Amino acid sequence: MRQRYLFGLQVKQVVITRTVRSKRRIIADARVLRMREIKDRLCLYTANLQAELRKERFEITASSLSAYIQGNIQNTEKLNLVLSKMEAVYRRLHATHGALIDPTMVQIFDSWCDQLDITGGARARQLSQIVGHDPASLYKWYKHDRKPLPLAILIEMQKRVNAELQRRGVANSDR
Repeated sequence: MRQRYLFGLQVKQVVITRTVRSKRRIIADARVLRMREIKDRLCLYTANLQAELRKERFEITASSLSAYIQGNIQNTEKLNLVLSKMEAVYRRLHATHGALIDPTMVQIFDSWCDQLDITGGARARQLSQIVGHDPASLYKWYKHDRKPLPLAILIEMQKRVNAELQRRGVANSDR
């Protein structure tokens, strides 16, 4: 056997053996696609979805939940259980916040501007003073028709719009 040298040093040949791990399957069946849709429609990060699943008395780690949503799972036995719990979370949140979940961000933004009588070219700037967010973010969400993450941001903005409408209603009734 011939000697091998690397940078002037003698190198021993070592045979590396590895145990063969089974590869994870990436599945994209209707259940995984529905889980992704629920997560997207609810505007939740994985950690937020995990917290909502805990409210349904279902414990799952964030990494396991992420693996199920991505379809990186080997065993599909628990997939139906995870999906049913996510459906329960969707129904619960949709019952309380359906007005923010169903419409697009453009529709939400336009309805807020209509309710608050905001017109003109600087609607995002005027609305930002009421909802407490920077105008650049509002404009970006409007332009790209993307809702902010997590859903709590949108809920908080809706509360501020409602408070402003209530304040204006009181101010208008005093006249």
